[in-house]
Order: sequence, then C-alpha cells, then structure tokens
Amino acid sequence: MTKVNKRTPLVFYLGVVLLLATVLTTYFSSGLYARYRTAGSDTDGGRVAAFDVAVTKNYTEELTLSIRPGQSRTYSFTLLNSGETAVHYEIKAENLTKNLPLTFTPVEGNLPAGSAPKTCTFTVSWDANDASADNMGKIDVIRLTVRATQIN
Repeated sequence: MTKVNKRTPLVFYLGVVLLLATVLTTYFSSGLYARYRTAGSDTDGGRVAAFDVAVTKNYTEELTLSIRPGQSRTYSFTLLNSGETAVHYEIKAENLTKNLPLTFTPVEGNLPAGSAPKTCTFTVSWDANDASADNMGKIDVIRLTVRATQIN
C-alpha cells in the first residue's frame, strides 16, 4: 500500500480558490476604478490689462489767480491714457475755504486705450452779480480732482 498525501489536494484547492478570488476582485474593482477616475488636461492663461493715465501738470503748488467779479479764467492741462483699456475721466473742483463766490465748470469725457494726449480746459468763474466789497483781499483754496475709471 502506498501512502497518499491528503494535504496536497487541499493546498491545491485553496490556491485555486484564492486565485479565483483575486481574478474576480480585480475584475470588479477595475470597473469601479474606471467609473470614478477621470483624466484630462487643460491650459488657460490671463493677464491684467495695463492701466496708465497721467496728467501733465501738477497743481499741488500755490496757483495765483487774479480774478474779479464778472470774470473767468481757464487753465489747460493734458490727459494721457497710455494704458490698454479705455477710461472715463471726470475733473471736479471743490472750494475748500469758500471765501469767494467762485463757480467751476466740471469736465468729463472718455479716453480710448493708447490714445493721443487730450487737452482739457478747467474754468473758474466769478458771477458779476456777486460783487461785494467784503470779498476784497480774500483768498481761496481749491481742490482739483481728476478721476479716471476703466470702461468695461
């Protein structure tokens, strides 16, 4: 009688079952993995357009204005838009001390991108009907503001 090893078939069957379980697990997990995985590539770029508006004259110093009732004076300066976007500009004056009855002409307009320099005229007026002797020798402080806003 020959002796038969009963462990060999058990190890063999166990190996077959493990191999089958591995194949089935790989099959099912590869389907799930492919379902939830995505790949792609894209490129995008952008930059901010240059915003460069300049005023050619600087009126931060004292400006002597010789004006009498019924007169007006004009001052010219140049606006330059060297930027890449069109701008809307507003030039406003504010009488800070309000010693004299002066009125100012507001100036506004548009400057295209990269446009040629534009000369703007600012006007200060004194109404002829407001000629009081109390105003003699008085001075005023005027703030001139230039605001440039990008046009969409």
